[in-house]
Amino acid sequence: MLGAATGSLLYAYQNCSMESRPATVPLTESALSKEELLEDMIVKAPRLLSDEWMLIARQEDTCYGGRIDSLALAPDGLLS
Repeated sequence: MLGAATGSLLYAYQNCSMESRPATVPLTESALSKEELLEDMIVKAPRLLSDEWMLIARQEDTCYGGRIDSLALAPDGLLS
């Protein structure tokens, strides 16, 4: 796990070990110039979201007239 949400803050784990609870440090706020950059990062490293999901589509049109940025398959066969 890369981080955990606490209230409205996101914390990154450092110095993780099985014996102790990891220390946390606040992440600095940043912005991406384009949503596509975030999508590219997720496609290149899907474990950013989950170790268990398999990405199966990107920019997929839905039957409701919308578009899904990224579509993944969970281990239990459900779409995420």
